[in-house]
Amino acid sequence: MRPRHGRSPTLGHMKVFGCVAYTRKLGPTSKLDDHGEAACLLVMREGAKAYRVFEPVERCRGSTRDVVFDEEHGGIGPRLNLGHRRNSWEIWENYSKVALDTGNIRLTLEALKTVLNLSSNKRFNVGILDKVMTTLEEQSPNFVDTHKASDDANKETRQSNQLLDIIGDILQQIVRSGGSNADIWGLYARWHKTKGNLMACSEALLKQVRSLQGSELWHDQTKFAKYAQASLKLCKVYMEISSSTGSRRELLTAEMHLKSTLKQAMDFSDTEEYKVLDNCLEEIKNMIAATA
Repeated sequence: MRPRHGRSPTLGHMKVFGCVAYTRKLGPTSKLDDHGEAACLLVMREGAKAYRVFEPVERCRGSTRDVVFDEEHGGIGPRLNLGHRRNSWEIWENYSKVALDTGNIRLTLEALKTVLNLSSNKRFNVGILDKVMTTLEEQSPNFVDTHKASDDANKETRQSNQLLDIIGDILQQIVRSGGSNADIWGLYARWHKTKGNLMACSEALLKQVRSLQGSELWHDQTKFAKYAQASLKLCKVYMEISSSTGSRRELLTAEMHLKSTLKQAMDFSDTEEYKVLDNCLEEIKNMIAATA
């Protein structure tokens, strides 16, 4: 690339994202103290000759010009020299947030996977997983015909599917460990749907619906709203399965579920969630009648 001045731009200031960045330690230090702190490079600061770094121990970000880079250790700091802190899931969770903020989905997932492993499958951030899943859904990573699509499109599709596989591994690890909750089952259902497996999607949604049931469900509008949303998604998937296979079983299952739900939720009959479920029931009844 040659700009209008006829010479190539200087790229010596460009550094590897996520590499180790040793910054000058602020405050008084003795001759025997460390004079630098290990941090993680984020980006170059716009409009200034400085770099934005993330210090994982103090969980803070800042800008500095006094920095030495170790680009051989790239990533999001997997080999960052933090001593015993390196095996702390808290630090890796902070890394996942930083990676997500900078738009690096792969490093976000790698950090989340490390958090899961270090915490014996007990620690997972549903909010970050939800944001990553939403990003992947928006990319619509369906397989394309390599003969008709461009190389760039194929490369992007492969990358999207690789990221889908990684988040799928994370969700499966959580589910198999027995630590899943309603939110995880919902994410698992979305993952299966993105992969094109409607049957597995319906099974995950059914488990989400069941995990939302409880003695207070029919007396708490907030809980009912969440339950109704999950029930609606489940019935919509049942309708998709029926439309693609011609089976009536899913429609009958959806009809029975909605009738039972609406009967028990009479206290919320004036809410929008109740009306949406009632409309869905009518739509399902019409589909059943059309297939009779």
